[in-house]
Amino acid sequence: LGAFIGTFMYCLLVLRSVRGVEEIRFVPHLAVTVAIVLAVGCMGALIYFIHHISQGIQAAQVIANVGTEFDEAVARLFPQKIGGGPHETAGVDENRAGEDIPADFEQNSRPVASQSGGYVQIVNGDGLMKLAVENGCILQLLHPPGAMVMEDDALARIWPRERATEEMEKAINAAFSFGMQRTSAQDALFPIDQLTEIAVRALSPGINDPFTAMMCLDRQGRALALLAKRKIPSGLRYDDEGQLRVITPTLSFGQATDAAFDPIRHYSSSAAVSGYLLQIIARLAPHLRREADRAALRRHAAQTLQASRSGLTLDFEIRAVEERHTAAIHALNERESQSHEQKSDESTKHDITLEEAR
Repeated sequence: LGAFIGTFMYCLLVLRSVRGVEEIRFVPHLAVTVAIVLAVGCMGALIYFIHHISQGIQAAQVIANVGTEFDEAVARLFPQKIGGGPHETAGVDENRAGEDIPADFEQNSRPVASQSGGYVQIVNGDGLMKLAVENGCILQLLHPPGAMVMEDDALARIWPRERATEEMEKAINAAFSFGMQRTSAQDALFPIDQLTEIAVRALSPGINDPFTAMMCLDRQGRALALLAKRKIPSGLRYDDEGQLRVITPTLSFGQATDAAFDPIRHYSSSAAVSGYLLQIIARLAPHLRREADRAALRRHAAQTLQASRSGLTLDFEIRAVEERHTAAIHALNERESQSHEQKSDESTKHDITLEEAR
């Protein structure tokens, strides 16, 4: 549209300079030539635009775009950087990090009311860390990016309460950016929800397109595999001197799998989709690094099997889902045993090294 309007306005300006009177004849040949070139370029832009739209509205392309957005969000947000975690700060024991939260935090903290409403899009973590350090307090953020916040809702809490001032409350509100819709800038769940929405709509009785749902599961599985390899950051953020300053909501692998699999399993009445979901779980098994992640996938595998047994009516479909469930559980258990063997070997090597040192 911009190319067409720009070319049209250019042609009008050139036309105004053309003189056809007998005494004064003037034709700007160079300007006319440029107008012709621009017109040909507009035709090329129109052809490209039609081709781009016809490709861009296809389900496969939309899913690929959202999946790429999901991958980028995982790479950008994990690990998060809002100060240093306890393992990154000298003198702070990671196993005792939770003990740094004051015992009277709930009683001696003051809530900060939100001065506006909408979806949380961006949180200025560095600004909040600087604010907490300057005022010698601890800030607890109550809403992660992507959450809907109403006006006058509690946005954060300040400990101790006597450090809270009107200027601090304004600064905390300024650190939050609100909008009318969610974005993937700091909200890793937003691309998951988009893919889930596409899959659920494809599974609706009016469309009944299981293959689109399977494509969504493929992209979700790819991004969840990336997330499983990432270190999940602690919700406790420390300053350079090892003092707890900011407490943030965190996203776990289990929460991500819940957002990805629960709605699809709930609305799916297809043995193919249920079996494919179990296949994605089996393919995720080699990428897992934490026992909590394996427990989350075992839970989803069991729920998928239970939903299939109650929702499917044909025996051979139920048996097919049961076989996929057995394969998924076997993959999860096999990976877990390999992990235990690896830890045992590392422990043995460590003991041998200590004995040699003695």
